[in-house]
Amino acid sequence: MDNSLHEESVKYMQKSKLISLYLAKKEYSRFLTESKLLNNELIQLIKEYPNTFNAYLIACTVSMTNNEEMAKISEETGDWRYAIEALGCCSEILENTVGPLGSNPEKEKSIQLLILKVRDMIGICCTLSNLNNEHSFSLTQEIMPALVQVCSNLYSKALEHHQFLEACELIRELYKRLFKEQYASLLIPQIRLSIEQMESFFKKVSNITREKISLLS
Repeated sequence: MDNSLHEESVKYMQKSKLISLYLAKKEYSRFLTESKLLNNELIQLIKEYPNTFNAYLIACTVSMTNNEEMAKISEETGDWRYAIEALGCCSEILENTVGPLGSNPEKEKSIQLLILKVRDMIGICCTLSNLNNEHSFSLTQEIMPALVQVCSNLYSKALEHHQFLEACELIRELYKRLFKEQYASLLIPQIRLSIEQMESFFKKVSNITREKISLLS
């Protein structure tokens, strides 16, 4: 990692730690506001360092931590807004990373990072579906089937080059837990998706979550 990106990494990790203090104080609204601002900064970092793996690594790692915490707030409070915000932040990061990271599946670190981020997004959708809320359930019913297709496509791409990739094993375990005996068939893509189609999907999810959030405001 070059010096400039190392400095960026330290800066964003420190910001994330400071934001987590709001979480510790149960100042959830402030935590949400600051996490969204940080997510926007991470997207700008990606754009500032295009096609630079370490920039994607910083963005995905830092955002993943905050998104998981937002989803946990929904689990604890029953307020589905936090998980929807997490879904939106996650999809915005993926919208900007699926092209650069997914276009070269032969690069082990790139495809692994992308699959882990998609796995994170599936986890957030599962949180939403478990909230026993009509609106959150309908949202996940709309998003989850397509998200599973995207994940299966990336899984298939990865296996072509990396038979024993850790991320692929984690996806198999996730599918077994979610889909039981159907997991093996769902790992095989029903539709072959291009990178452009995947980008379009994450952009669509970003737009949907923004609409849902605006209705809650």
